[in-house]
Amino acid sequence: MTAGSAGSRTVNSVNTGTEEPSFILALDAVNDRAQRIELPADQSAGFEKAMLWSLVPSHDGMTIPPEAFAERIDSRTALVVTTHLFYTTGYLQNVRAIADAAHAAGALCVIDGYQTCGCVPLDGLGMLVNQGVIGIRLWTGVDADPAVMRDALAEVFSSA
Repeated sequence: MTAGSAGSRTVNSVNTGTEEPSFILALDAVNDRAQRIELPADQSAGFEKAMLWSLVPSHDGMTIPPEAFAERIDSRTALVVTTHLFYTTGYLQNVRAIADAAHAAGALCVIDGYQTCGCVPLDGLGMLVNQGVIGIRLWTGVDADPAVMRDALAEVFSSA
């Protein structure tokens, strides 16, 4: 793993060449740690030979404002991964703002909601709409109107 600078961002490169198995890094920005997770050979076939990642730091050790994510997301971003709740501090992130920034750049967003599942009300319809918009874009190249999709799904679910 190497680190370098791309403008004002620190960018880390992970070489996943043939000399070692492909892997991903699970990052915990509040505790500033990374864990290497090796991928089975059958799951690593589609991965690039190298990936770049950028850690969004917590300046106070307790929170990370959504703007800090937005500053690091650009057209090269493929995936934004974060947690809904920082289990060490109890801080609930504004995942809507983070997801909006990711989607605006064409990136996918994975939110770990394990600690908040069942504790915090979630907008399941909004999640379904986002999945649909991204799926339609990936399969057809068409950008679906999320407002139209949300209204149609709300009508379907209200009649059920």
